[in-house]
Amino acid sequence: MKFSPKLLLLSAAVALSTTSLPAAIIVQDSFSGTTVNNGGTGWLANWNGDIAFTNNLTYSNLVTSGQALVVTDRFGGASREYPTINSGTIWFSWLQDNSAAPGLNARVNFAKEGGQRFRIGQDISELNNNFRIYDSTGASVADTGISNIGTHMVAGSINLATGLLNLYIDPTGLGLGLAPSSAISATATFGALDIGQFTLNGGDSTFRFDELRLGDTWQDVSPIPEPSSVALLGLGLVTLAALRRRLF
Repeated sequence: MKFSPKLLLLSAAVALSTTSLPAAIIVQDSFSGTTVNNGGTGWLANWNGDIAFTNNLTYSNLVTSGQALVVTDRFGGASREYPTINSGTIWFSWLQDNSAAPGLNARVNFAKEGGQRFRIGQDISELNNNFRIYDSTGASVADTGISNIGTHMVAGSINLATGLLNLYIDPTGLGLGLAPSSAISATATFGALDIGQFTLNGGDSTFRFDELRLGDTWQDVSPIPEPSSVALLGLGLVTLAALRRRLF
């Protein structure tokens, strides 16, 4: 059976429309390869601290790779630096799994040269396992009411001029639109900020961390299925519709 030039053109258009454009990733780490403490892109230095590596985390239908980082000492932590960012709105995301009971840290800290800017997670002083936002002094400024036990995707945006932070726990609408399709889990405002370092605090190998991303947009930091699968589906639907018109 021959396909018309018009059909071939339409099929090609569908394939092109589902091809991913290069993401504006600022920093990224899937802890892949043989040197998992210095992999990824956009970093100034290696991960250091009380860390080990284990099987990668999986979440919903996200495509993940490599391994996951584990903080092994409740009194220690891990850190890694990236070039200073002091303007614009930055999006972030990561996967985490926390099996800690109340009384242990499970925090991701946005910092610069060791100075804390804000923190997301669970502090050692809390009486439950809810995701919270903390300011630079460690004071809790927002409680999501969502437990951090189990595997979660954490995402959000921070306006560095105003310090407005929008936090999403287990967001929906990955890779689509200007923001997640689910509601904001919590907000906080800190004033003008600069960031250039991640530090992690967790207790006795109970906190695993994976698929860290910083980017310019929500789409940059929300992994989506391989575009080739979507393209094939689109081509199949177009071809099926064309055949149906010819037959009927």
